[in-house]
Amino acid sequence: MQKFTVTYTDGHTEEIRPTMRALCQAEEYAQAHKWADGNASIIRKSNYIVFAATRFCGRTTLDFDAWLDTVADISNAQEAEDPANPTA
Repeated sequence: MQKFTVTYTDGHTEEIRPTMRALCQAEEYAQAHKWADGNASIIRKSNYIVFAATRFCGRTTLDFDAWLDTVADISNAQEAEDPANPTA
């Protein structure tokens, strides 16, 4: 599973690994809120996946819009390759 770095407006960062539960939650939320299908809402859906993972691990109690107001950037975190296992 991918890892994301969330940079907040106050300058602190967190690394988040979305779970399958977060992916499913994001899909349900997008359908309930009638977001566009496919890639038309890809940024919003991607942000919601990270948000859901953040909530599920107890790092926020905010709702999506309030949480998003505190976020400056979300980027893919590159994991360092393990020299002992180049396929990791």
